[in-house]
Amino acid sequence: MSESLKPFDVFADIATTRLSETQAKKIRSNYQSGDFSKVFPAGSSAIPSLMVGRQSQIAQLSALAKEVIDNDNPSIVGVVLHGPRGTGKTALLNALHRGLNSIGYVDVISMTGNDELTSDEKLIERLSKFITPKPELSEKTSRDTSGRLDLGLAAGRTSARVEVEQRVSGGQPEFISIGSYLHSFLDEAPERPAMFLVDEAHGADPAVLGHLLNAIQSFTGADDHSIGIVLAGTPETLDVLRHPECKATWFRDRAQSDRFSPMPNDLSALACQHAVDAILKAADVSIHDYADLEHAVQGCKGSPYFLQLLGKAALESASRNEGVADFQVGGEIDRVFKQGVQARYEETWNDLEDKGLTGCALQLGALWKAAKANGFTIDRQLIRKAIQSGLDHGPRPDNDIIETSTQASTHFKHLGLLWSPSRPTEGPWDLGLPSFFGFVEERFEKITYRQERQQLSLAIRNILQEIDVVQGME
Repeated sequence: MSESLKPFDVFADIATTRLSETQAKKIRSNYQSGDFSKVFPAGSSAIPSLMVGRQSQIAQLSALAKEVIDNDNPSIVGVVLHGPRGTGKTALLNALHRGLNSIGYVDVISMTGNDELTSDEKLIERLSKFITPKPELSEKTSRDTSGRLDLGLAAGRTSARVEVEQRVSGGQPEFISIGSYLHSFLDEAPERPAMFLVDEAHGADPAVLGHLLNAIQSFTGADDHSIGIVLAGTPETLDVLRHPECKATWFRDRAQSDRFSPMPNDLSALACQHAVDAILKAADVSIHDYADLEHAVQGCKGSPYFLQLLGKAALESASRNEGVADFQVGGEIDRVFKQGVQARYEETWNDLEDKGLTGCALQLGALWKAAKANGFTIDRQLIRKAIQSGLDHGPRPDNDIIETSTQASTHFKHLGLLWSPSRPTEGPWDLGLPSFFGFVEERFEKITYRQERQQLSLAIRNILQEIDVVQGME
């Protein structure tokens, strides 16, 4: 590290236990102006002032940043934040981005997997916004009226050397290397480290992500270049990395304990209570009864998303009630919060019903309950059997959008309802939001799926009998 560079804390503006006075002032200002979404953001894209329960992930990202910035030969070159939707992955990524920008001597290249990493053409187009290719690589390439390179691909060909064909107006296609773009970029400021931040990484094309990772790998260990990458996405991100077309085994297989950082819906009730209490105090909002707050946070079910819903409901109510937040059961905050949770469940239910997957959800919930009661591990085979029985016996739409258990499990992972905290495909597997599956069970009780429910119940009993588990089943 250059002598001119000072020690830094990339998450200096993010608190995990106590708010600074600067943060408190921002909260008060936003609350007084009625901008509640900046205090308790409704989604994970904003940066919260207090990030409880994510100390280990923050430490992991801080270690990565320090390694890339301080060390000419970084041993940790990437981190993967993976977990169900709404667990704060984007919030952490944005906080890291802001922290790196505040340092001032780190080049940050940001992109989204479901956009810039869906084709080599889009990746190079994104890189061109940050990187100027070496002259020898761009002399013969055509440019549009704005002077940008024509990045159209010819026949979509790629090579193992991370090169893509670039169309040249009136001539033959030539190869432009993603690695060459990065070399040009880093050669312009060899002492400046670079960090790639990829959100929605689960939406990336495996081959394109592999091209980017392998290009970055070409710099690892170089004396004059330091570069790292953070991927954030749903559990499908691991499927993308495992895909044969990704071909980035160096990234996937090395230093797993350092590289993969699972983010479940696992906030403790105490952490949720602390977050609400600290932020309301910063906004000069008083809490009517802490016993009611203690009860209210139980409804968050460990989810940062639900915690944000509860906090926002409290701020809105307090603004109309002389700065007092009353969390009593049946009160305004309780009612608005439960409506928000119910809306999230309804939206998810409607999606599953449209695709004929409600029976699969019932089976997964029953499997999870049995595993909790009997202490066995849910592996990939049990997941497949449970989902297949849901497809075979559950209510199905006329248009079979999803036909196979593989397609169904992919969709459950995409919704954040099914995931594996560990990297191996075998599991163990868990439910991303167990409370939703209780909602599914209640729905089956209320609607006229009596025959389907009986068939599903019998099917799950047969599955559990195969592993000698029937205890606790109806």
